[in-house]
Amino acid sequence: MLTMQWHGDAWDVITNCKPKLADFSLTGRLDSQVFQIAKPITGTLKIEKCKAKVASIDVQLVRNEEVKIDGTAANDLTEVQSIQLVDGDIGPDLEIPIFVILPRLYTCPSLTTKDFSINFELNIVVAFQDEQRITKTEQSEMAAIKFPIRLMR
Repeated sequence: MLTMQWHGDAWDVITNCKPKLADFSLTGRLDSQVFQIAKPITGTLKIEKCKAKVASIDVQLVRNEEVKIDGTAANDLTEVQSIQLVDGDIGPDLEIPIFVILPRLYTCPSLTTKDFSINFELNIVVAFQDEQRITKTEQSEMAAIKFPIRLMR
């Protein structure tokens, strides 16, 4: 089991939301960091503290392919799947379940060799509501946490 806790400075800011992250705290739990492809990724998230309104919380599965040739590495990150866990603002201390079924066509066991590797990471992406935003097509203020996972057969 992997227990996580994030405060404002731990987040990667995707768009300008630093002021909103100052009063934001999220805790979570994954049942493992190693998952079988045939079984879902499970766990929970909980907003501990948040003064700004949350627009959504998503879980993204990202595949990282790396090839090394003559000492030079080339990476390719691909978003495999994105699951929206929360739509709209929720109150603190509500436990949000994580249940992600892995897509069979776009996932494989994690693999690392001398010249090639395929690894996966989960991203927790939080989008905040913006009272200035007029349409949904304008970009939200967002932040993300990334952590590696291993997939096995």
